[in-house]
Amino acid sequence: LERSGDEEEEVMPEAAGVEILEPGIGSLLKEMLYCVNDFDLIRERIATSEWQEIFFHMTPEEYGSIIAHVHLDFDEPKVAVFLASQLVVMGSSFTCEYCAEAVRNAAKWNRITMVQRLLPFCGDVHSGRDLITKQLTPWELLVTVHDFTNAINNDTTLT
Repeated sequence: LERSGDEEEEVMPEAAGVEILEPGIGSLLKEMLYCVNDFDLIRERIATSEWQEIFFHMTPEEYGSIIAHVHLDFDEPKVAVFLASQLVVMGSSFTCEYCAEAVRNAAKWNRITMVQRLLPFCGDVHSGRDLITKQLTPWELLVTVHDFTNAINNDTTLT
């Protein structure tokens, strides 16, 4: 709404120079370029049914691109865990491939945290852990060995 004098006038977004984007990962990434609080943007989008469908079918590469577009590095794990939890709640599978993409696209100092926070969501840790470990440095492997052990022991795909 714009004010002119005492009157309020509704201005259509197109008239205000705002581009209306169709729901999709590409348009989300465009929005993230201009958004400071990426977590809130993603949380708002995933709350709508049209966007839930987009997130449900998101590929590991698209998931990694979202992580790469998070402006504030300290928000990367928060966004990654939120999306992982939402995928699981929606009935989609969250695999080691998603975790590997998050690690690959995260800030260097977030990589260990990504592994530690995302492993519990991975439904294929026993068979897919190599996808993650290939992304890690020897130090990161050493620091996360306990997390992998716990995740493998809790992997329900073994039964």
